[in-house]
Amino acid sequence: PFYAESGGQVSDRGTLFNDSFHASVSHVRNPDGAHWLHKVKVDTGTVRTGDKVTASVDTERRDNIRRNHSATHLLHSALQKALGAHVKQAGSLVDANRLRFDYAHFTAPDARDIERIESLVNVKIMENNRIVTIEKNFEEAVKEGATALFGEKYGDKVRVVTMGDFSTELCGGTHAKATGDIGLFKIVSEGGVSAGVRRIEAVTGENALDFVRKQGDELKTISDLMKSPVAELSGKVKKQIDRLKELEKENRKLKEKLMSGKAIQGSAEIEFPAFQVEASGVVYKIVTKQIDDADAGMLRGFIDDQKNRIGSGVVVAGSRQGDKALIAVGVTDDLTKNIQAGKIIKQVAAIVGGGGGGRPDFAQAGGKNPEKLKDALETAPSIIEKLLNG
Repeated sequence: PFYAESGGQVSDRGTLFNDSFHASVSHVRNPDGAHWLHKVKVDTGTVRTGDKVTASVDTERRDNIRRNHSATHLLHSALQKALGAHVKQAGSLVDANRLRFDYAHFTAPDARDIERIESLVNVKIMENNRIVTIEKNFEEAVKEGATALFGEKYGDKVRVVTMGDFSTELCGGTHAKATGDIGLFKIVSEGGVSAGVRRIEAVTGENALDFVRKQGDELKTISDLMKSPVAELSGKVKKQIDRLKELEKENRKLKEKLMSGKAIQGSAEIEFPAFQVEASGVVYKIVTKQIDDADAGMLRGFIDDQKNRIGSGVVVAGSRQGDKALIAVGVTDDLTKNIQAGKIIKQVAAIVGGGGGGRPDFAQAGGKNPEKLKDALETAPSIIEKLLNG
């Protein structure tokens, strides 16, 4: 009595037993159309060749599979009505917990399409149309309008499964007695799987109810956290998102001010200390600064500002970004004949396990050892001094 895996539908499960043994059936195949191969695990006793046994199918699981299989037929027709007659089935999986339906279509359906597809299926479920299965000649069935799946092999005799005037397909699987037995249909995901092929996953019956309950519970949790009724939740979330964007913008501006050395504390501006090195009788100012979580643009802004503030000199800035280090060097235009940013960055970046380059007045580099960034910045003045005196 076990249904063998076929046409995207999983096999039945159940038990085989007699007075001498008890075994669980986990999978059934029918490789040649004539032999049913049962994968079993003997739980107790011993089974012998020639034993007469009682076969018992897990009927609750089979009923769930029936619901899901019948739902795939309704879904196929609903897709054609919602998206167009060109939609064709491109594969399916029907098991006890869910259904998966692949279909050929050129673009992703939007939220309104998904809502319409769900509604079409659920309306037919509520109509509780009888599901009729009859055998016919293949040519006769197709001539009368039954849908034959592309690539599927059919014999001279085929089973035609009809659900009211909504769906008629050739199918050898198991089905519910009426569409109302499906209970409820809910799409849980939709997405592309390959070029021109999309996939819908859905649940039915108790599994659909469980899915809806969990969504409701999650919504209630969010509602409690936001201290807002569910009906007003979307508006409040939007306000919070807009406010967060404003705060992020303000935070970025404050960071840029801090990095430029213009942050105000009381009535005095915060100044970054400058080192001084001497070469050939000339005193050079050097500014170094570590500014974590700053991107390349922020470091560049800091360097440009500091170059303007010191008038003549070299600025070296670095930032830790997760497991990486970022370093930038700026040289004022009057000094680029004596020392170039590219030569400085090459040696400083080597300390953090990186490298880079750039123009004589500006260079940047990345490194894979951010824990050595502090050492690199502290060593920068001596590197610059050696280059100037070299």
